[in-house]
Parts: sequence; C-alpha cells; structure tokens
Amino acid sequence: MRYVSEEDYDNSSQTVYNESFEEARNDREMINKDISGFEVDEEGAITSYNDKYYDFNNNEPLIDGYAIQFKEKYYAVVNKYENFVTTYSVIDQDGNVVEGFEKMRDRPRYKYTFATPEDLWFLIKVEKNREGYVFRSINQKESPEKFASPYSMTIFPKTIGYAILVTESGYGVLDLTTMKWKIEPAPENVFYSLHYASSDVLLDKKYPDHIVPEISVEKIYENRRKSNIYVLNPKNQFHDLDLNLYIPKD
Repeated sequence: MRYVSEEDYDNSSQTVYNESFEEARNDREMINKDISGFEVDEEGAITSYNDKYYDFNNNEPLIDGYAIQFKEKYYAVVNKYENFVTTYSVIDQDGNVVEGFEKMRDRPRYKYTFATPEDLWFLIKVEKNREGYVFRSINQKESPEKFASPYSMTIFPKTIGYAILVTESGYGVLDLTTMKWKIEPAPENVFYSLHYASSDVLLDKKYPDHIVPEISVEKIYENRRKSNIYVLNPKNQFHDLDLNLYIPKD
C-alpha cells in the first residue's frame, strides 16, 4: 500500500516557487529593449526580456528564469514591488498580463503535474482567510470551491491525480485532471491521507520529487485502472472513492 501523507498538501515556503524550474542566470546583459515581453530558448529558459522586468536599484530581474509552455506559447510570472508591497502577475511572451492573474499578493504556482492540451492551471490564493485558495486557468476556469492548505507537487498526487482538499463544507477529494469533485466535500468527511494499492510500480521514484517529469492525463488514467485508491479516516479505516468503508481486520 502506498500513501499520500498530509505533508503532500502543505503550503510551506519551500513549495511556493515552481518546483520544476531550476534557477537561471539573469542580469543586465539579458535586457532587450526591442522586445515588449521576453524570449526563450529550446528548454524554456528565458534568455532576454524588456527592461521593465528588471530592478536596476537592486540589480535583479523581476521575471522568473523559466517560462511555461502552453499550446506553443510561453507564459512567465513577474513581480513588482510598489508601496512596500510585492505583487505577482502572469504575462504572455509579448508582455500582456493574462486576465485573472493581475497583481496578486501571493505568487501563483504552476500546476505542471498533469499535462493537458486543453488548459493551463495555476494554484492561487484569492483571500486571506483559511479557505482562500483556488485553481485558476488561463482560459478563466476555476476549481469548484475555495479550499485550505493546497497540495504540493510530490510523487503520489502526480501518480493518481487526486488531492484531498479542505473547504468550508468539509473534506473532499478533487480530481486534478478535470477539476471536479470525485468526493464532494461534506461535514461528515474527515480524510487524513490518500492511499493506493497496485501490483505495478506506477512511477519510478529514483529521482528527486522536484524534477519528476510531467505526466499526461492518459498516463494518470492508466495508473488509476491499475490501482485501488482509498482515503484514510481518523479511525484508521479506509474508504474507497465511492465512500464504501473498509475496516482492517485485527
């Protein structure tokens, strides 16, 4: 039995930045005033950008080192410090700010875990209260309900494509490939962790979590067909995704 622990869903500072990116070299030599946005190389590393994305006072870039590719276009997170507040925006390669991703107080996280040709999703914080997170897409879609304690990009959620989320209505299980509830949040739901049982190794764990390759939706569905998936409750009992109860024998 393999499991997804509560630590897989934390919101520590270590998970705020895009975990698939390695820091790239950025300095004044990369400034190009002839472009309005940024340029990238074949690996998605940003090679040049307009001078508005550079802080000359502190001699540092205001744009991420790597861009996010979606439908042969590239997007990047930029930041701006103004009136003692840092805000974040998502821009396209021409420097246009994407609607719905303007001047956010918290850095958006790119949900690179599940590759899909239809949309590009970010995890963002929309309110300061506990249930203040949503998934929002470039196509202006959102996950069905605000939730607390967003998950981090670790091996097991990538493998089976589900996440336990806590909302004002209770615990639920979200299908991250469709952004729809697999188990609707309800007051009686209390879920500690996700588990799956499979005779096959679904994902080789010989490499660090932060460089796990992007997994296609088709691969996620294949993994699910090979597995029995459960959620653990406070009594050390298991529910399947249809909420059938399984009590371990002594």
